[in-house]
Amino acid sequence: MIIVLGICFVTVSMLGIAAHVVDSTNQGMLVAGALARPLLFCSVPGAVLLAVGFGWFGAVVGAIAVIGAAWTQSPLWKKRFGSKPTGEVPFTVLHANILLGKADADAVVALVDRHEPDVLTVVELTPSAHRGLLAAGLGGGSHIRSSAAHPGATAPASTPVIR
Repeated sequence: MIIVLGICFVTVSMLGIAAHVVDSTNQGMLVAGALARPLLFCSVPGAVLLAVGFGWFGAVVGAIAVIGAAWTQSPLWKKRFGSKPTGEVPFTVLHANILLGKADADAVVALVDRHEPDVLTVVELTPSAHRGLLAAGLGGGSHIRSSAAHPGATAPASTPVIR
């Protein structure tokens, strides 16, 4: 049973590694890629279980899975924990899915006011939702300076976009 569980965990982690490195437009692969990070964590218990069940051979196979998982995440760790270059300008993006206009426009405006992003991106933006956001106060002050009132548009919050 230990060997079967170890094989399952390592297989799931290998699928996570594959989903992470494969560039695809296939919907299933995109979902798997989004879930890759949790899948990668399966390498650790898989490595332990294989080491217990198979000894050195299992430990080597498990170590390969753990190293592969760590390799896929190393750019994130380097960026998060590495030294920051001097003169770096912070740039924030707030992304909102307004659920085809069913989201609370006042809540979106409150989020923009609270976080003060440089760019606000909105998905599932309908013309009526765009009008609702403008009516809720998103168009005034330091908010939207330029926007495209069509679904899928990216609307800058504080920096104008020149087309």
